[in-house]
Amino acid sequence: MITYAVVGRNVACTLEIALCQALAAAEAGDSVVFVDSASVDTSATIARRLGVQVLRAPAGKGRAVAALLDRHDGGPLCLLDADVERSGCNIAVALRNASNASDADMVIARYDWPARDELSVTHSVHARLVGALFPEHAAQLSPKPLSGFRLLNTQLPLGRLPSGYGLEAHLNVQISALGGEIAWVDIGVYEGPVVRRGAEFAHEIGAAILDVAELHGRLAPEIRPAWEEWIATVADVFGSVPRGEPDLSPYRERLRAVAARALPVRKQALEPDQQALA
Repeated sequence: MITYAVVGRNVACTLEIALCQALAAAEAGDSVVFVDSASVDTSATIARRLGVQVLRAPAGKGRAVAALLDRHDGGPLCLLDADVERSGCNIAVALRNASNASDADMVIARYDWPARDELSVTHSVHARLVGALFPEHAAQLSPKPLSGFRLLNTQLPLGRLPSGYGLEAHLNVQISALGGEIAWVDIGVYEGPVVRRGAEFAHEIGAAILDVAELHGRLAPEIRPAWEEWIATVADVFGSVPRGEPDLSPYRERLRAVAARALPVRKQALEPDQQALA
C-alpha cells in the first residue's frame, strides 16, 4: 500500500492542488498525509479541511521526511512537493503507474518548466560530483535529478537523511550506491513558485553527496576538505546571481567556468615507504 506524502512549509497558496492530486491517486488501502515542516500559515487547516492527516515536523525538508519515516510502516512512499501551481498530468498518478510497471527501487518524475529561467545547481554541483563519485548513477541522470516528486522503496536502508535541501541528492546516490534501480517518468509541464536559493543551497547539495560517498568508501575522509573547498567556490558564484539584470549570460559563463574546474583526488597519495608496502 502506498503512502502519498505531500511535503511543504508555508504552502497555503498551492497545497490544495498537490493534495487533490494525491487523493485522486490513492487507491484502497493507500494513505495521504501532509508533512507540515513547521508552517506558520494556514497549510495545516487546508489539509484537514480536505480530510488529510497532518504530520507536524521540524523545519527543513530532510528533517520533515525523516520524521515521516520514523512513523512509516515500510511500504512504498510517494514524496510530492507541495508547491504545484500547474502540471500537465496528475503527478502522483504518473509515479504510481510508472512504479507499478517497473521493478525500480525509486521512480523520479522529470518535467519541463518552460517559463523558468533556469539557473540550476544541477549541472554546476550535482552532475560534477555524481559523475566523479557515483559514475554508475551518472549514466542514469535526468535533466531534473533533484526533482521533488518521487516514489521509493523504503525497505532499502536510506541512511541518515540530510537536514534540508540535500534530500533528493542523498536519495539519488544512496540508492545508487546500494545497487538499487532508478527509473524516470515524464510528467510534461510543471510550474511552481520560482525561488532563488543562494549559496547555502549548493553547499547542502554538495555535502549530501560527499556524506554518502564517504559512508560507502568512495571518498577518503582526509581528502574531504579539498572537495568542500571546490564546492564552496562554486557555491559562491551560484549564490551571486545578479538581481534585475536583463542579460544573465555573463553570470552563466562564470558559473560554467568555475564548475568546470578539475575536481580534487578521491584518495590520498601514498608516501614512498607506503608505496613499497602496497
